Amino acid sequence: IATNPTLRTAVATYKLELHATEPRYRRGMLLAIERELATLADRTASDVLAVTDTSGTVIAVGGRRAADWPLHGKVSAHHDATGAAHVSMAAGVFQFASAPLSLQLQPLGTLQLARALDARYAQELAALSGTATLIVSSDAVVASTLPADLIKDLTPAVLRGLPTRDAVRLGSSEYAVRQLFRDDETAVYALDSIDASTREPMRKALGAVFLTAIGAFALAAVASVWLAQTISRPIATSPPRTRGARDESTSERIRSRRFESRPAIAGPQRQVA
Repeated sequence: IATNPTLRTAVATYKLELHATEPRYRRGMLLAIERELATLADRTASDVLAVTDTSGTVIAVGGRRAADWPLHGKVSAHHDATGAAHVSMAAGVFQFASAPLSLQLQPLGTLQLARALDARYAQELAALSGTATLIVSSDAVVASTLPADLIKDLTPAVLRGLPTRDAVRLGSSEYAVRQLFRDDETAVYALDSIDASTREPMRKALGAVFLTAIGAFALAAVASVWLAQTISRPIATSPPRTRGARDESTSERIRSRRFESRPAIAGPQRQVA
């Protein structure tokens, strides 16, 4: 953004004509800078884009939160241990970055970019992290994606204790707490419901057990059918005996019994003269 030719040309023109034109013309040049800042802010989704002169005084502002930026004033940024910069003011807390503006090696001023830590930021952060977001300033909730009925449990005493706690109970649920950022009295937290985080794995585990049980029952049923068919196959496939064969066998048994019941004659028979 700091190398945008249209923006640099507008700022350079304003600087060159600052002492040579009437105030009404200077105002027209500032409006040109503000229009370009508003266009760039829309393209980059920036809440604030501002230009300062070489002394650090803000001369033009654009963006969704332009009205909250100190026009004709100076911005004092605070840097944390990681090097990130933030600006705290009455309108809220902003993430802050800046870059020098120059044209042909001639310094023109500074381009300031800021993003508000507000409800919009909380929604975007929650969508990226998958957890609830809580923004706190001066022991009060600035913005949050928590359910409205839980925010009432965030009393000043609870908020003051969040930096030293790993979990907090809100309503009937317990939430894990992690501090993402802190600047003086402003802090950003990520909160994740412990109950909700364990409910889904438990549901998946129960579903797996149910599918395993259904599979076991199905396998047992198939095995039972196969075993029944295997056992009954020899009976069903054995060849039936014909009626003729049964009759012949019965006649043989009757003749055998008659022969056995006939009396034996002892000794030789006499001849009759």
